[in-house]
Amino acid sequence: DVGEQMRALQNGELHVTAFATGETPEAVNEAGFIPAACFANADGNFSYTMKIIVPAGSEIKSVDDIKGKRMTFVRPRSNSGCTAALVMLMKEHDLQPERDYNWGFSYGHENSIKGVAEKKFMAAAVASDILARMIANSDIAESDVSVIYESKPYPPGVVGYAYNLKPELSEAIVETLTSFDWKGTGLEAGPGKSGSVKFAPVDYKKDWEPVREINKTGGELFTKLAAPAA
Repeated sequence: DVGEQMRALQNGELHVTAFATGETPEAVNEAGFIPAACFANADGNFSYTMKIIVPAGSEIKSVDDIKGKRMTFVRPRSNSGCTAALVMLMKEHDLQPERDYNWGFSYGHENSIKGVAEKKFMAAAVASDILARMIANSDIAESDVSVIYESKPYPPGVVGYAYNLKPELSEAIVETLTSFDWKGTGLEAGPGKSGSVKFAPVDYKKDWEPVREINKTGGELFTKLAAPAA
């Protein structure tokens, strides 16, 4: 549970942990989390995108076709599974939840992807790396879904440490992560790490800038939605 993670960090009971992309800014600001390293490819590059998928053969062919339909999100704090999609729908297409489309939560990228593939969900926002892994593992067939939108890249989930560790310890954690050899550990096949083969250091200020902008924009948009009519 993310709330328990943050409380444990704040209370000094947790020292090294990981957060998903959308959870990271809150963990940094509220719990003193220091992002250290992301799952990366052989060149040290790390990123994933938000995709909106629909069942193969769906009448939903574009983002605008979501109007009057039902969108499935993963969970409120998820960047690719919720926030990035909500902001894009409102800011770029003037599609507001409740007013223009119904919505709900699946509480898991895998649940959203399977739900779309099995035609239980009309449309869903999901992480590209998890979609790619599920296709590679034959959990679903690529032909089961259609992608109607793909975002710009975002940083993936990140491993980090508590802000108040001794400098020599925090430096050792970063060194251990970035020099760790994944071969034979099974990490390559882990959830959401499709194509990753190592940890790469991150720069929170630079790498999470687009995520922070989404959170800021989302907050502004929801404030406007919640404001009483003049």
